[in-house]
Amino acid sequence: MKNIILAITALVLSACGSSVMECNDEDVTSLVSELAIDIYNEENNPKGVSALCNQFNTSMLFIQGVDCSVLYSKVYSDIFYADQVKVTSVRTTSSSKSGIQYCAADLEYIFNDRDMVSLVKNYFINASISEELRKDLTDSLTTAWKEAFEATTVMTHGVYDVQITDDGESFYVNLEIDEIPIL
Repeated sequence: MKNIILAITALVLSACGSSVMECNDEDVTSLVSELAIDIYNEENNPKGVSALCNQFNTSMLFIQGVDCSVLYSKVYSDIFYADQVKVTSVRTTSSSKSGIQYCAADLEYIFNDRDMVSLVKNYFINASISEELRKDLTDSLTTAWKEAFEATTVMTHGVYDVQITDDGESFYVNLEIDEIPIL
């Protein structure tokens, strides 16, 4: 199982007079959802780049003066992104005297249907490549990826802790995900 830890700093609290943030607070679960998407992208973008930048593709793009890893640097966040992460079955596992709440939850990654042709075209529209290469890549990848992608959901589990800052105006969340989905 993979463990990824990510800390997020300071989310301004709105009208919260409590010195403790609860695990199931809407602001907390919303932030956990955002972090889960960020972790998904951080884990999968390098894998996507590595798969797309095999020796053949890297060599062919190099001949065109294109750095394959730069071209595909954001493929997952721009094309294979998670549309949403639902945080469910939230439970408080423990708490500390200093107000840290230790939490566990199920994370449901949701990948909706999408127009792969448009996403691929949009991905390459600003790429620093020739029009001919842009057309070739768009044509070949829209055909390949259109058939490879289906709307789906993937369940995993995460643990997190949440703590209010000393000034009571912000909070921190640290998230660990048991297994990060791969599409």
